[in-house]
Amino acid sequence: MKRLKSVLFAGFISIIFIVSCRRDDASWDLDLTAPIAYGTLDLNNLLEDSLTCSGADGSLRICYHAAVPGINADTLFNIPDTTINNIYQWPLGPSNLIPGQLLMNNQPTQTTYQLQSAQLVYGVLERGQARVHFVNDLQCPMDITYILQSATLNSVPATVSYMVPAAPSPTQPSTLDVIVDLAGYEVDFTGINGDRVNTLATYFTISVAGSAPAQTQVTNNDSVGVFVTLENMRPSYVRGYFGSDLIDIGPEESYVNFFSRVQSGSLGLDSINMTFTLENYAGLDARFTVNNLWSRRAATSQQVNLTHPIIGAATNINRAQYSFSYPPSIPQVYSWNFNNSNSNIVDMFEIMPDFLGYDFTLWTNPMGNISGNNDFIYTKFGINAYIDVDMPVNFYADQILLVDTIATDFTVTNTENVKEANLSLFVGNGFPFTANVELYLLDENDNLIDQIVTAPGQISSAPLSYSGGYYFANGATQSMLSIRLNETQTELLLNSAKIVLKATLDTGTNPDYVKIFTTNKLDFNLTADFEYLVN
Repeated sequence: MKRLKSVLFAGFISIIFIVSCRRDDASWDLDLTAPIAYGTLDLNNLLEDSLTCSGADGSLRICYHAAVPGINADTLFNIPDTTINNIYQWPLGPSNLIPGQLLMNNQPTQTTYQLQSAQLVYGVLERGQARVHFVNDLQCPMDITYILQSATLNSVPATVSYMVPAAPSPTQPSTLDVIVDLAGYEVDFTGINGDRVNTLATYFTISVAGSAPAQTQVTNNDSVGVFVTLENMRPSYVRGYFGSDLIDIGPEESYVNFFSRVQSGSLGLDSINMTFTLENYAGLDARFTVNNLWSRRAATSQQVNLTHPIIGAATNINRAQYSFSYPPSIPQVYSWNFNNSNSNIVDMFEIMPDFLGYDFTLWTNPMGNISGNNDFIYTKFGINAYIDVDMPVNFYADQILLVDTIATDFTVTNTENVKEANLSLFVGNGFPFTANVELYLLDENDNLIDQIVTAPGQISSAPLSYSGGYYFANGATQSMLSIRLNETQTELLLNSAKIVLKATLDTGTNPDYVKIFTTNKLDFNLTADFEYLVN
């Protein structure tokens, strides 16, 4: 962790006080040394620390797990919003209605969803609502009951029963709006007689309210309507037949930050294991094909496609079974491993990619409706896919460039009296590679104002040992870089906002690999020896 110290010239006030008692032409050159920055760098400065883990021997590894888009209920079908219109028109000429008169009793209506190839027979709603809009043209209050027979909670159908006020005038109807929350309701999609799919059954009852006038005149222009909009219908579980369809997943890319801190250079990797896993929690059969897997580094426009027998080959995926516990289904799991011996997986990662791409095809129910409308899916447990990467941090590095930025906060008075300075960079290197270091100054707007090392300075590698086919650090090497600043450079340093440290790493072991451990680190201490003129 980097820490910063302000440059404080302790004792200056007392020195200046003493000098002021002497002749005006007296002057002294003072050498004052102050720390600028110190800290520790480890492999987290090369790799994101969230990706690293350690092996049993303390060696460092990259451990990466990511989900790729799979198949869920939304992919297989979508229940659209729909409006069911129920209108009762007085069928006769001018007539008189009496209180309690029944106009319509349990008038059935069936509404069928158009769901392409999906055929739903039963579901449990995770969310959904019925937005009910009553309209009454009659100049007497009406008792209206609307029953969504297909949707039940604890075996009781969703029911809306209200007295809708009388119309205020022959030309102005009265209205009433009600919203019914359907979350948790069971839905039977087989219609009134249980012989359909994707179909809802409703019933509609209308009678004159008991509080109506003794007689109310109506004509065949008068009507009572109930308009029900079913919206946001999403099941947590559904059963039926989900069709025999080809579903494309991708081509698409996911960002990976394995090497996001590396600016340039090349890397030789020892070995990689990548596993691609498919979990089928859905009660449907499928045929799965990996059309392509690839890695890509945007900065260099490099792309490497995976070579492995999985590419282009179809795999039959069996349906899951009910578990009657949690999770609610027993998945069928399929896994493919890519390593040095069966693929070019090392080539894919030696380009230091920032994207992994995939292109899949899934054929649902390739043998048709063999389940007899007994496919099932739980919304939160579909067909899931994952990529896992296990990469030992054993490599050789050739001119790998890392960049780190250190904020500065100099507290200096009388900067016009500062003449020149020497920077000293003390480094304890516990890594098995050398590092060439350059320092740059930035202003508060991140503009480059000076390069204070005109030639790269090399930090020696730690002492190396060799065992098990790998080089590794055995202790640490102490190095010091001395940098002379002229008066202009010193002034720029004191007025800088940041110091950029660029380190170019090289193992010097190509084609042999070095092994990195969690204990490897690089300690640094940057100090400044200022020449200060006191008059």
